[in-house]
Amino acid sequence: FPLSQYLRERQVRMGRNARMLAAQSIERTVDAKELPNVTLYYRALLEILVHRHAPQLKNELQVGKVRKFESFEEYIQKCATKLDAPWLTAVKKEELQSLLQEYALDKHFLDLFYLLRMSFAPVLESLILLDRLLYLKELGYERSYLIDLFDPVISPRHFAIVSIKPQTQQ
Repeated sequence: FPLSQYLRERQVRMGRNARMLAAQSIERTVDAKELPNVTLYYRALLEILVHRHAPQLKNELQVGKVRKFESFEEYIQKCATKLDAPWLTAVKKEELQSLLQEYALDKHFLDLFYLLRMSFAPVLESLILLDRLLYLKELGYERSYLIDLFDPVISPRHFAIVSIKPQTQQ
């Protein structure tokens, strides 16, 4: 991104986070009437623990996906194992419980931020699609179209780019 000369000349850029966000479906979230799972909140609390116990690692930890946990304590233990972080294993259960209580109200704001952020996804996805469509038109494929194929609840990638090859003169 971008493919089109038009956006390249204007130095339009879209970072990795924006491209990842473009693939998310606000329609699916609204349809399911669900907020993000608790993992996002737990990951934010993990950052607080990093700040308190290992500030030298701030912005360094790549946790990735943590699956199948029943509690914050179990989430932290799985992260400690995955990251090979003995300092994290040493955090006492009481501190974890205290952290949960201290930031309980902030989960609501994190959920609101998540939804606000996700509301930009269709705009970013549209920019990517329009860039690709414009690229085809710049290459001479004037009969190029965006076609909405199916319900966006199924996937945010519900558009197809269809281009009809120009006939050559004989």
